[in-house]
Amino acid sequence: LEHLNNIDLAGADIFNFAVRTFRDGIIPGHTGILVDFPRVGAVDNLQEEQKIGARPYWILVSPENVISWRTEIINGKITLVQLVIKEFVTVPEGDFGESVITQYRVLRPGFVELWQDVEDTSKKIKTIRIDEWEVSLKEVIPYVSINFNRKGYHVSRPPLLDLSIENIAHYQVTAD
Repeated sequence: LEHLNNIDLAGADIFNFAVRTFRDGIIPGHTGILVDFPRVGAVDNLQEEQKIGARPYWILVSPENVISWRTEIINGKITLVQLVIKEFVTVPEGDFGESVITQYRVLRPGFVELWQDVEDTSKKIKTIRIDEWEVSLKEVIPYVSINFNRKGYHVSRPPLLDLSIENIAHYQVTAD
């Protein structure tokens, strides 16, 4: 229960996270939440994880950062079997600078890969895998798609679309 006071490890309680989820999802019609867990290295048990403060946390994933997904019907249920999320990561550059690089997190049940865009010697961008690891959740990807007006998995009709069209029509009539 104490996790609800800092659900994202950035200080947001569950209420503020829910407000942000609604705000980010209402215009496109959907958004998503990924439950992540920090990589802790070699620990033997739950007690050691708790001792170092490792715990699950929520990440709000904007729909424009969901690059692709795959679903399959498993045991009569639509199941997410692959999810690719675009992330922007700040890395040190030189003694005092920083730069932002594009990174792709590829999630499959029980497995995570990180890919990054890098510039080769001919100034072309190519995407290379920089890391991979296994996770304890072997049967599911800890991601939920939140749809306001669902048309399919992670596909929605924006709930305010009719209002937007009406506003445009009103503007066009009054502008004439």
